[in-house]
Amino acid sequence: MLNQKVRRALNHAVDKQAIISSVLKNQAVPIAGVLAPSVAAVDKGLQPYAYDPALAKKMLAEAGYPNGFKIDMFSSVGRYTLDKDISLAIANNLKAVGVDVNLNLWESSKWVADLPKKYYPLSYQAFGNTVFDPEGLMIFGLHSKAFWSFYKNDTVDKLIDDSLKIGDQKERDQHFQKIEKTLYDDASHIFLWESKILFGMRDRVTWKPQAGDNVYKFWNASVAN
Repeated sequence: MLNQKVRRALNHAVDKQAIISSVLKNQAVPIAGVLAPSVAAVDKGLQPYAYDPALAKKMLAEAGYPNGFKIDMFSSVGRYTLDKDISLAIANNLKAVGVDVNLNLWESSKWVADLPKKYYPLSYQAFGNTVFDPEGLMIFGLHSKAFWSFYKNDTVDKLIDDSLKIGDQKERDQHFQKIEKTLYDDASHIFLWESKILFGMRDRVTWKPQAGDNVYKFWNASVAN
């Protein structure tokens, strides 16, 4: 796993707003950390890492990489919306600050099949939240034992484990914000955005999707004659 200063530098190297504008056609909103406002009570005091390639280069030099470094990136094609284009854009942003990215674009099934081997130094992932609670992301995407996780932090693991014992909603919100702040400070990931979910429905269909979902529940839908 890359050291903390390098991870922070990479956060400053990625122009999230430009990718949202040019690739995602403004159908996403930057987020500061791992929690999406649609499914969690986020800490509004956290601000997204600013796009600052000069600072990213400075931090890489301070971390011992004045001439950058090489890294392999493994991403899927066809698993997530515009995943190929997003991965290319991220790789180009990193190359601009001296990180020589060897981008491997794989068919989705191969990419997923190799996830348990945990050898991807860098990868693009997106998460939905079918339980509408931060616990879903924490257990399945961030804990070091999670299938989707490439990140290990004993403090974060314990905080996630402790979250399972908290029943009070206000206390849970504060606890998950503490986890998010810990991840933010450690630059556990390159934090990107929350995608908007677009739907098209005929006017005789009554159905309201829940924000943040990625498994759509149609048993509460109805169609007028």
